[in-house]
Amino acid sequence: MPLILLFGNGHRDRRITKAVLRKLRFREELYEPQIPAPGSLRAVVEQASLLLDKSEALEHTMLIVIDREHIACEEALTKLFREYFSLLKMEQLCEGYSWRLECRRGPRHTIIYVVAMGLSRRKCIEENLAKLIELTYGESIEADKRSLREWLRRRELSDMELVEKAPIKAVREAFKSLACVLDELNI
Repeated sequence: MPLILLFGNGHRDRRITKAVLRKLRFREELYEPQIPAPGSLRAVVEQASLLLDKSEALEHTMLIVIDREHIACEEALTKLFREYFSLLKMEQLCEGYSWRLECRRGPRHTIIYVVAMGLSRRKCIEENLAKLIELTYGESIEADKRSLREWLRRRELSDMELVEKAPIKAVREAFKSLACVLDELNI
């Protein structure tokens, strides 16, 4: 059964997540439904529930990647999932913003991993990329889209190439929450 990938919003989240998956040699088969990026965590969780309803398989594994700005707190995350699923178990992984939720919806059982991108105040994937630049190139930049775009343009790199050219150790550190989930999935 392939890992089902769902994203909150932003093409960058999608591109960077896939680049990190390749960099960290994630070996599982992936399925990314061609559905519009919904934006909010509620919309992504609703999409996950609808995918389960339409599936004939009884077991699933999903990975939801969304910016931290969409997750107010762990209690809100729990409450939201309980609106769409029977939540059997929830645990926070590592010390970062990633969770493993064991859920049921009708006869279907699923493990849903939620990875929240962002490291501190901005709560977005640009923070992870700024951290990767600092770890790889020793340069500190603002974690916003404009500063990141300018830095990448000066280096003649795309955001995906930044991930591809960075050392694995730096990618694991900058994307700690995602790396933690991938470690658990690769077992």
